[in-house]
Amino acid sequence: MLTKSREFWNILITVPRKSILHDLLVHDLGGPLSILTTDIDNLLRKEHRYGKLTEEQKRVLERALRNAKKAQSLLSEMVEALKSEEGRFEISYFSVNEVLKETLKEVLDIYAPDLAERLMKCEGEEEFKRNLEEASIFVSIQGKYATENFPHDRRKVVHVMRNLFSNALKYRRSKVQISVSGDSDLLLCVEDDGPGIPKKKTESVFKRFARIGLKNEGCIEGLGFGLSCVKALLDSVKGEIKIQSEEGRGTKFLVRIPPLK
Repeated sequence: MLTKSREFWNILITVPRKSILHDLLVHDLGGPLSILTTDIDNLLRKEHRYGKLTEEQKRVLERALRNAKKAQSLLSEMVEALKSEEGRFEISYFSVNEVLKETLKEVLDIYAPDLAERLMKCEGEEEFKRNLEEASIFVSIQGKYATENFPHDRRKVVHVMRNLFSNALKYRRSKVQISVSGDSDLLLCVEDDGPGIPKKKTESVFKRFARIGLKNEGCIEGLGFGLSCVKALLDSVKGEIKIQSEEGRGTKFLVRIPPLK
C-alpha cells in the first residue's frame, strides 16, 4: 500500500496538474455518468424488458435523469474550460444550423423534455420551427453561415450555445429569442424575458462561481461556473461576449466568435 501511495505522488509530481484533472473528469467521472444516464433512460423507455413502472417511480427516475444530465453538462463545461486554458482546439467545418438544433434539443431535454421529444420526431425544418414557436422559442439564422459551414472547434461552439440556451430557458417567463448572423465572425444573440439582472451585477455573471441571486419560479440557481467558462473560451480565441439586461425586463447576451483558420 505504501509503495502504491508513493507511485501515485510521483505521478502527481511529474504530470501537469491540468492533465491529471482532465483525465479524471473525462475517464473517472464521464464514464460512470454516461452509464447512469443510459441505465435510467432504459428503465424509463423499455418497460417490455424491465417491467412496468408506477407514475411515482417514473417521476423519481425522470428527476434523477434530469440531474444526471445536468451533471454531464457541468462536466463538459469543466473539460472545455481546461482545454481553452491550454489552447487546445480541434478545427473542423460544420453547419451552424445543425449544431444549434442539436444543442437546443439537448438543453430542452432537461428543461422541457416533452418538447425535446417532439423535436426529435420532426421530419423537416418547418415542423421543427413550428414546434419551437408554439413553445415561444423563436430562432432566426441569417448571413453567411445560414448556408456555409463555419470553421471552428465544434465542441467549443456547442459549449457556448449550451450555456446561453440553458440560462435563457431557465430564467424566461414565457419566451426566448435566438438569432445567428455574421458574414465573417459568427454573431449569436440569445434573449429571454426573465427577471433580468441589476445593472451593478451584470459584470459579475462572468466571474467564476459568482452567484448573483437570480430567482425564477421552479428554478434552481446555478453554480456560477458556465458563463465564466464561456468568457474564458471566447477570450482565448479573441472573441467576446456582452450582456444587456435590466431588472424586471429580461436579459440579452451578444456573442462574437471569430472563425479559426
